[in-house]
Amino acid sequence: MTTLPVTASQVRSALLLRDEIALLDLRHEAAFATGHPLFAANMAAERIALEAEARLPRKAVPIVVYDAGEGLVASAIDRLTALGYTNVARSMAGFRAGGTPAMSCFRTSIPMPRPLANWWSRGGIRPRSAPTKSPR
Repeated sequence: MTTLPVTASQVRSALLLRDEIALLDLRHEAAFATGHPLFAANMAAERIALEAEARLPRKAVPIVVYDAGEGLVASAIDRLTALGYTNVARSMAGFRAGGTPAMSCFRTSIPMPRPLANWWSRGGIRPRSAPTKSPR
């Protein structure tokens, strides 16, 4: 199936106009966490059959899928259309870690605060020692 590519500017315009759109990142969750467009949702390509109908209940919702060049888009479009989705498009540019002029990159991996990191590196939670009786 051939689909027309959608540009980052078109996605941005739809988001600004508050049009309904599903922007799906087909990469694994770890890659998604290192950077993605702000309003993108992660749906790994191999999980489409398990998650699509629960997360995308309307079959006519405009869906834009992208990856970072792994070659996941074509099979994802085939899977979505086989499930009955009628408005599936691919991102023209794919995803670049630095973002594009129209879509900035958002990182979801937040570093651990320094005090918490220090506490964790010292062993975190330790069992309390049993209270000792003080001699009377």
